[in-house]
Amino acid sequence: PIQLKRKKTRAQKILYFIVNIILTMLEGGVSRGDIRRENYPKYHEKLQQKLSELTDILDCSKDSIWLATYMVEEGVAVCPYAVSVFEKYLEQCT
Repeated sequence: PIQLKRKKTRAQKILYFIVNIILTMLEGGVSRGDIRRENYPKYHEKLQQKLSELTDILDCSKDSIWLATYMVEEGVAVCPYAVSVFEKYLEQCT
């Protein structure tokens, strides 16, 4: 079958990165409690890359700010590193 390549919308890219961030967190053992860089170096590097890619495509629009706020409060609240990345992003938008 012929597969048509279509350009991903910005929303699709953001959703892709969020899903990958959550999967990376689960892979890193988020269910085991507090995750620290020294305990999970491979996990941390992968998470760092995914978060960087996501924050690169976020702008300071109302929707992006809402998403980052949600990620801090609910989405990645169990991962201090991810929370700090989103908090830094929010600081840049204010």
